[in-house]
Amino acid sequence: MAEVAARRGPVATPTDPVSLLFGASDAAYTAAFEKAYAQAAADAAFSASQAPLRTYSGYLWYETSRDCSQLADNMDPLRLMHSSVWNQRPDWFQQIWSAAARWLSRSEHGFEIWREWYYGRLEGLSHAFAEFDDEADQTFFRWIVEQDNEWWSREPAEVNADIKAFVDSLRKRKSDDKPRVDFFISYASPDETDAREVAAILDQLGKSYIVQYRDFPQANFVNAMNDAMDRADRLIPLYSRSYVASDHCNAEWNYYYNLDPSSVERRIVGFKLDGGDLKPLMQTVNYRDLTRYSGFDREEAIREWIEWEPPAPTRESVSDSVERLLSPQIAANAEGKLDTLPNPLTDVPVRESALETAVRELLLVLDVIFASKHNLPSNMDRALLRYHDEVRESGAKSAWGGLDRLVNIVTGGLSTMSSAEFAPGQRETLEEFTAAHKKCMSALPSLDLEERALSEISVEEADPEAVREITQKLRAMHEPLQEAGKTTSSLDELIEDVIKEGQDVAHAAGALDADAKEQGSKRRYLMYVGGIGFGVVNALGAMATIADSPSAVQAMQAGRELIEAFFKALGL
Repeated sequence: MAEVAARRGPVATPTDPVSLLFGASDAAYTAAFEKAYAQAAADAAFSASQAPLRTYSGYLWYETSRDCSQLADNMDPLRLMHSSVWNQRPDWFQQIWSAAARWLSRSEHGFEIWREWYYGRLEGLSHAFAEFDDEADQTFFRWIVEQDNEWWSREPAEVNADIKAFVDSLRKRKSDDKPRVDFFISYASPDETDAREVAAILDQLGKSYIVQYRDFPQANFVNAMNDAMDRADRLIPLYSRSYVASDHCNAEWNYYYNLDPSSVERRIVGFKLDGGDLKPLMQTVNYRDLTRYSGFDREEAIREWIEWEPPAPTRESVSDSVERLLSPQIAANAEGKLDTLPNPLTDVPVRESALETAVRELLLVLDVIFASKHNLPSNMDRALLRYHDEVRESGAKSAWGGLDRLVNIVTGGLSTMSSAEFAPGQRETLEEFTAAHKKCMSALPSLDLEERALSEISVEEADPEAVREITQKLRAMHEPLQEAGKTTSSLDELIEDVIKEGQDVAHAAGALDADAKEQGSKRRYLMYVGGIGFGVVNALGAMATIADSPSAVQAMQAGRELIEAFFKALGL
């Protein structure tokens, strides 16, 4: 860089920090255009491509190789600078960034402004902050470097408050010709027909939206995408194989997910277009599977999903939903014992042949998983073993809703663990497993609106102690019945698994780096335990032969206490 700058001829030596800052940047740009530098970039790209990609340094060299190759191909350095830092963020980086973003989001020291700045750098946004232009950028950086040590030595909260106030004063508020809109339709190019279908329905509903085929100029795609994300309140992602493979689609999805990782604000209103696999994190946000619909039913399904508003939760509505969704269901068998059985509403296929075919594919993936040592966290290992045993024993007649709970545990691990923590090929096999499970689920009835309503209920007030209390009451409800021989081994195994899951959920919720993703795991656990509580209490009430026995009375009392603690955790 220094040699390139020197060849430009004698220049005045800058003395102020801003000139130094922009001078270094200018030299870098000049270097990028030099033929010699382009050749060096090509050489560096070849060398970097040899690095092992499964190591941290391997990822860094791979990305460096990619950047150098683009510069060697005469890519505009400004365009490169305004692209994402990572072509595909490695898991280890995403984990570190998630932890950093959580820390920066804490309000006590005012570091939220720097979370915005870092996010912009990672995504390659054009300016330092939202609603900045070139002039605002230069003014901000000049102001920052002009502050002296005394100014910086103040308390962080005070410094950050001044920085935020200055940034806000520089923001160029949107003019009236670019108002906010309701939705941004995010789709991959091959799915434009589907995007037009969704747009037509939005027009009928009187909703405003931004969509690529109509609103994005060909010459400035990235800026148009950034403008759409800045102006649209919510995202409508159209999931497909092409969508998952698209860097731009992933950037759009990640932006809205980071705004609302707990899904309480309903920032993401997704539709699935084909049988392709979704990324583990995408699977944690409710979406409507359009492969289940055709013709007029499909149009109505899209309209219903967009228009849906969460009903105000009540004890009655929540109890009804968690009981209807519970899988497996709990009822007395012919021997007068509490047993498990598939949910007749959700576990009986609407396409039996499709489910049987999907199960055969699923069993092949399970064979691959269990042919090697797992070396996975205990909760994932336990979930896989329980899943494997039930599908091997029951096949297509399994309690699929209960299996879906186990898959959520595996998916949670996939979204938080780095690739370095998996054996070679293990992560890919587990992703194949979750995809094979979703294919089975697509052959079953869906109560997605009820599931979505439950996902809107906040559980932020349910601290780790509340989770532990509910888990203890689940044990207190189960133990007297088990000791009296009034439960089957199937129910015993289910409740023991759920108790262990509760211990894991309470531990994760109490961790210092717990974030909004943990709210999803905690919510799913609480809803499931609530369903078990209602299921056992109602089943016992219907069993006249044991209703007055000491074990049943003790279990009923513990069950009612569990239900009360459940409602308290939901703020109901």
